[in-house]
Amino acid sequence: QLKWMQASIFVYDLNPEAGGDPMIFLHGLGDEADTWRHVTPHLGNRRLVLMDLPGFGRSDKPENAEYHVGFFTGCTLEVMDELRIDKAIFVGHSL
Repeated sequence: QLKWMQASIFVYDLNPEAGGDPMIFLHGLGDEADTWRHVTPHLGNRRLVLMDLPGFGRSDKPENAEYHVGFFTGCTLEVMDELRIDKAIFVGHSL
């Protein structure tokens, strides 16, 4: 769990010591990080970061938040900073 703007963000950080650019998975609207559970086992030994964006899954659902692309971008960048990720490959759908 990471904190961002007083919200708790649920993050899976798989293989954090693996080399190469990490892959960050962003779920679609109305979904959660678990949507990728059938994909990640096939990606070998690389760092994979999956999170429940605010308002979804196990992350907090702040009532006063304005849920828009900029909001989710800020959250994603904060998670990257917290995990010390400077560059990544993004995988997503339905945003």
